[in-house]
Amino acid sequence: MPSAPSRHDVVVLGAGIMGCALAHHLRREGVGSVVLYDGVHPCAGASGASVGALSPFPWDPWERGLVRESAQEYREISEKWGLGAYRECGGLWAARNEKDARWLERQIELARREGDGTEAVGPEVVARLLPAGDLSGARVVAHVPHEALLSSSEMTFAYAELASQAGVDLRWGWGAPAVERHSDGWRVRALGGEFSTTSLVLACGAWTGPLLRELGQPLPLSAFRAEGCRLRPGPLASPFPTYHEPGDGLLVRSAPGGRLLVTGGAPSLPADPASANPAADFAYLETIAGRFQDVLPGWAGSNVEGGWAGVCAATPDGHPLVGPIPGAPGLFVAAGFNGSGVMRAGAIARRFASAFVAGSWTELGPALPSRFPEGVRSEVPAPRSESFQAVSTE
Repeated sequence: MPSAPSRHDVVVLGAGIMGCALAHHLRREGVGSVVLYDGVHPCAGASGASVGALSPFPWDPWERGLVRESAQEYREISEKWGLGAYRECGGLWAARNEKDARWLERQIELARREGDGTEAVGPEVVARLLPAGDLSGARVVAHVPHEALLSSSEMTFAYAELASQAGVDLRWGWGAPAVERHSDGWRVRALGGEFSTTSLVLACGAWTGPLLRELGQPLPLSAFRAEGCRLRPGPLASPFPTYHEPGDGLLVRSAPGGRLLVTGGAPSLPADPASANPAADFAYLETIAGRFQDVLPGWAGSNVEGGWAGVCAATPDGHPLVGPIPGAPGLFVAAGFNGSGVMRAGAIARRFASAFVAGSWTELGPALPSRFPEGVRSEVPAPRSESFQAVSTE
């Protein structure tokens, strides 16, 4: 290691899509020396496990604005650099019980006010858009025409490349760093070097909560494990709108080669990011097979080609934690995306960088860490139809 730490304006810990986008946008805003550090490699955590679905539908207006801004940025990067595999596909949301139906009807009305083309649809439209499905038992079905898909890993590496081209010092693969407060700010020590900075940004996903506790700055973040699998239907699937059920978060999307990617459909459970199994549990795969029999009978005979799991971080109100941490000068956070960080990373990173330079954090108001009083705890998130009901009806 160097005999003395190298000095930088900002050090970002975590090279998922959030950290890579942050490093890129900080340099775009004119921040001088920026280091992006990850103990493993870019996209090693939840960003690499994301299915890359971008839905501006089931959120409050502030959140939907973030998704739209992010989608626009992803589209521009994908078209300019040929990376990210961004494409619009639309989405179908089905509510199968009265509680979810009331929630979905409210979302349709909110989206209708914003003029995004969302509407309730009947069996004829469903049969045309999703011929493999059987939604005859659904009480309400909504079509969201502007949902999109992307490759989250490709987009993460695109941000990393853009950051590198702009002069960001990218370091990874040297293991978990040691972080400590110092008289001149913060010190980050790893096998690959030692960094000193006045501004440290924690964008470590599920690792952010434990690191904050080590630093004596706990925030209400809880880690939970989300699972998914890749299926090969027969015959191979043509592109179709991403299918969602809000009750248990089931999501089915098309993938290259006629495959299907599936996440949700089972309860999320607390997890330790240090010991969580990166492969999907056999019980989860059995659950998905049963769901397909009832919901998507046209793909009921699909073969499982692989399963995976990722550990995400949750907050009590569904909004992320982004901005300066009270009582810790020079310490910032960008985490707690409740399993939907890819949807919002581009816009959050742009707003963070702008606020950091200007010193005004109003654009990130709903996400500021100062909104929680000391001692508030977070639990594993409830299904979206419950956890977002309070914020989406205003």
